[in-house]
Formats: sequence, structure tokens, C-alpha cells
Amino acid sequence: MRALLICLFLPSIAFGAEFKDLSEARKFLDDVMTNVVKDDIRGAFAKLKPYWAAMPEAEVEVLTAKIIDQRPLAASRFGKVLEARFVSQKTGADSVAYFVYIEKYEKHLLRWHFILYKPRDSWQINAVSFDDRIQGLVE
Repeated sequence: MRALLICLFLPSIAFGAEFKDLSEARKFLDDVMTNVVKDDIRGAFAKLKPYWAAMPEAEVEVLTAKIIDQRPLAASRFGKVLEARFVSQKTGADSVAYFVYIEKYEKHLLRWHFILYKPRDSWQINAVSFDDRIQGLVE
């Protein structure tokens, strides 16, 4: 399982696309996860890319390709993807938001983490990661 663990921290420090509020961000992330469930990782990351203005496009492409390469491994171990579900949303200091989703497979799941940052009046994606730590959902 540890070989499957993939963690991507993608800081966004420049100006790019932003969300006016967290409900807008939630709808957007729901849509991103719809792409993930359809195994359209390229489409999911294309949607996310504008929110990582500081991330060079070439790096986003390399990360996307690595995830696409890893997807068959997850399918061989976990079975078919069933659905994605929103799990939780937390905020801190009025400037940080943390969204958790699960990508459910027949035999296991992946947790997707989205961290948003609000430097002034709007929210931007600061980090995205995923892992297979089920126990993290009940800690």
C-alpha cells in the first residue's frame, strides 16, 4: 500500500483564478472529483491548473502524467472506482480551508485533500494530495 501512496503538495503563491467563497470552492471541487471518478485525471488537473498560477505548466503536466501512470496500480489492487464523496470541510483562522473527499473503489478508497488559502478577499488552492489511509477518516 505504501508504494501507492502519492502525495502532491502544490503551492500557489501567485495570483490566478480564485473563489469568492467556500461554497463556490466546494462546488468546483465536487466537479473536479467527478472527473477523477471517470478516470479523467487530465481533465481534473486541467480544471485545477488555473488555481495554481505559480506552478509552471510543465510541472503540472509531469505530475498529471505520474498520477495517470499510477492509476492502473490502484485499479489492480482496489478494483473498479465506484464513486466520490465529500467527507468534510474545516477552516482555521479565517484564512485556511481544508476539504476532504474519498474516491471509493470496490475494495478500498483513496482520500483526496484540498487545502485552500485566503490571502485577502478570495480563496485559492494551495495544496492537493491524496493517500490510501482509511484510518485517517476516523481519527
